[in-house]
Amino acid sequence: MRKLKIILLIGTLLLAACAGSSGENASQPTLESQTRASPLPEPTVPPTPIPDRNDGPAGTEEIGRESTDMPERSENEDIDSTPAGERETDSTGDPASESVSEPEEISVAAADGLSLAGTFYPAKGTGGKPSPGLLLLHMNGGRRGDWADQAVRLAEQGYSVLALDMRGHGQTGGVKDWVQAAGDIRRAWNYLVGRDGVDEGRSAIIGASIGANMALTTGAALPSVRTVVLLSPGLDYFGVTTDDKIVDYGSRPVMIVA
Repeated sequence: MRKLKIILLIGTLLLAACAGSSGENASQPTLESQTRASPLPEPTVPPTPIPDRNDGPAGTEEIGRESTDMPERSENEDIDSTPAGERETDSTGDPASESVSEPEEISVAAADGLSLAGTFYPAKGTGGKPSPGLLLLHMNGGRRGDWADQAVRLAEQGYSVLALDMRGHGQTGGVKDWVQAAGDIRRAWNYLVGRDGVDEGRSAIIGASIGANMALTTGAALPSVRTVVLLSPGLDYFGVTTDDKIVDYGSRPVMIVA
């Protein structure tokens, strides 16, 4: 009986100590509660996809190595389905100045006969004047539909936009070959700037990850490319290098985001 009383006394003391500790902790806000009380603001623009990086050997940092394990996704283009009669018009009421442009599915023949799939977004509100053209190149494992939201917004701002499925991706199919892809992209560029209403002298290429490397490669090869925008480029993605191409590109405008 005496042992039982001692055990009960010890248990009572432990419970009292725990209760006192809980009371102290309850008065101090935890890091989790502070975080939930002050959430970070949502970004105002969609984040740009950035590829995973593979770690290099222990003790070193490997820069510009694009992940190759991104799963391929099925093609499911986001195309505006609003009937033509229900689309908005600008203040002039001119149907030719629609606020929503109808995307057009196109194909460009590669040198080896492969059909390169693309979606063309006509510029709106240009009043019949030539508009700048933009060629959009996705990242490894991506597809042209990844650009759908951005392409629509760019078209609404007066750009003629071509989003391309590069070789080995999306509806273009085939096997990934970045040497042949360089020729494919030059053909897609010529198709874009050759369209009626596209001003070659104000046109540019935007690429993400390996698409950024390919954009710079194309710009270095074609003086008609006036600007390149490179989203997460690498020094060497699948053998497509940039330290040499940026020299060949010269003093033309370039924007690099990494």
